[in-house]
Amino acid sequence: LLTLGARLVDGDAVVAWEDGLQQSTLAPQAADDALTSFLGRRVRLARASDIDGGAIERTDPDSDELLRDRRLVLSEVTTGQLGSMSAPGTLFDFASLHVLSTPTLAELERLGGDSSGDCRRFRPNLVLDIDGPPFQENAWPGKQLKFASGVVLDVAIQTPRCVVPSLPQRGLPRRVETIRAVAATNRIEIEGYGVYSCVGAYASV
Repeated sequence: LLTLGARLVDGDAVVAWEDGLQQSTLAPQAADDALTSFLGRRVRLARASDIDGGAIERTDPDSDELLRDRRLVLSEVTTGQLGSMSAPGTLFDFASLHVLSTPTLAELERLGGDSSGDCRRFRPNLVLDIDGPPFQENAWPGKQLKFASGVVLDVAIQTPRCVVPSLPQRGLPRRVETIRAVAATNRIEIEGYGVYSCVGAYASV
């Protein structure tokens, strides 16, 4: 799915493949069939507002194995509540906002090289161009980020990273070193959750 593109056109979702194929929700069966063929499992597109009590399955990188060699070893699949810190009717892994700083991205690029610090790997809503040390987001939970526009963000927790940033995606190659760099430098305890390799912070408006 990371190799696909998607956009809204007059309220309808259009999914685009790298070979130029495009399918719209205006033709839902054709879109479902194309995605099913591409993924090798039966799927259907649905509106976020139609999903009640959805779950998210994730696998986390095994940090010990990542640090030992270049193999990408994964933990067992864990299941959690989809969008547990988001407004009803929305569709997010956990929270509606993911915030990153430029010093953190620069450090990941320095450590992992070759697009390891490309923000697209981490899918943030906001990248803050600020001064300071890398991984300063670790200290933000429980605080507020205030902007000149008047917008205020409540920062909830640091953002645990699964395997996704290391996977190939549109415009970016597979890069195990990305997650290796995180596991080696910023593995921290998130209160109430456990120890995770983290990049960024989750927040709400």
